[in-house]
Amino acid sequence: MKELAEYDQQYKSNMLWGSYRSGLYFGMRTRTSRPLLLGTMWFDPEDPATITQQRIRHEAQQEDKLDSYGWVRHDGRSYGRQQMLDGDYQLTIQMVKSSSSDSSYGGDWSVRIKTDLSEAGRARQQAAKEAAGAAGHKPRRRKVSLLLYFADAHWRTGQVEMWPQGTQAKLEQGAELLSGKNAGVGPWSLHLLPGPSVSAKSSAAVKLHYLGMRLQDGQQLVQLKQLMAQALLETARRHGSEGGLKLWLPDISQPRPNLAVFQVTSTVPAEFDLVFMTRPDRNSQQRLPALTGASLTKLAAERESQFDERFSLMFPVNNVPARVDEAAVVETSKAALSNLLGSMGYFVGSSKVKLPAGTRYRDPQAQPAGSDPLVVHYWRDALFTATPSRSFFPRGFLWDEGFHQLLVQKWDPQLSRDIISHWLDLMNKKGWIPRE
Repeated sequence: MKELAEYDQQYKSNMLWGSYRSGLYFGMRTRTSRPLLLGTMWFDPEDPATITQQRIRHEAQQEDKLDSYGWVRHDGRSYGRQQMLDGDYQLTIQMVKSSSSDSSYGGDWSVRIKTDLSEAGRARQQAAKEAAGAAGHKPRRRKVSLLLYFADAHWRTGQVEMWPQGTQAKLEQGAELLSGKNAGVGPWSLHLLPGPSVSAKSSAAVKLHYLGMRLQDGQQLVQLKQLMAQALLETARRHGSEGGLKLWLPDISQPRPNLAVFQVTSTVPAEFDLVFMTRPDRNSQQRLPALTGASLTKLAAERESQFDERFSLMFPVNNVPARVDEAAVVETSKAALSNLLGSMGYFVGSSKVKLPAGTRYRDPQAQPAGSDPLVVHYWRDALFTATPSRSFFPRGFLWDEGFHQLLVQKWDPQLSRDIISHWLDLMNKKGWIPRE
């Protein structure tokens, strides 16, 4: 079903990249069996609780107790805007995909990350400022560290080149973080630049640290948050406590890394543009400005306006009682649709299926020692699907998917057919589909 004519190369190219890592607060990946992966984490680099209370944010977890997080706009294909309120901090992330005659399969994309203090954080900052002034001390400005990581999941053969233009300790006018070559997208590069609201003085103060690793398999990626916490703590111990706690990455890399992590530390508010370009040898000096800064602001505004116009046509809000805030109803409805579309994930693997009692294992010699003889692995395949809950159930579930598609098929019928095709391709010869 996934190879039907309507899912041609153009469609597959347009859908290659997306926010398909539904279990994270924000991540991107390609719809391939051995994907290119982007992920984000954030934390306070001067707060001991970052380590002692595990306050590095990465996976969407109920235990993190964020005040709120979710997509307020997402069209399911090329644009999304997400807001996260985490205690004293608030983050806004925008994702914009684009392509041109100079880009290759999958196109280019930009991610803008804005960090700021929440209302509670500003109040706390003001109180600290007043207390410091009364004591004759200089107040400490709050900082946030972002961990931006990128991996090539060809664990045995994949490789990324860190700092192609040379290592930078400060962001300054921007940095080329990575370059590489992938069987799916060809040559690519990854760039980080200050956002348009950041002054030259502020961008010069943004600190960059890094860590390159050679992962052996995807299981190490699952443990990445713990690996980062360990690396930060070891660096802090080496530097000692003089001058206060400093949670930095160690600025080292293993040979031939397939995972690169960059720590971007700044005072808040701050804003950064992360840009992925295919075919970086083709007019990159002209293309990069078109994917960042004021050009990105304009492109994101256009995509958001297109979403709003389409939503008003597809889901008009009528007959709202006078006592009800109509604008709030519309905004909540957009968020409901956006969270469904923004929570779609792409998974590759095999289903574990428990056979009926009394079934004989077809090949007793192939049965792993100590395993349940009734549990078998189905064929390896891909599943593109919406997910019931990013924090509690960030994977596909057949029962829920029927209800998801009642909404998706009205918003984007082709996208809905694509999802249904993936589920149907999991059907066995008896017509049965594993539920997850």
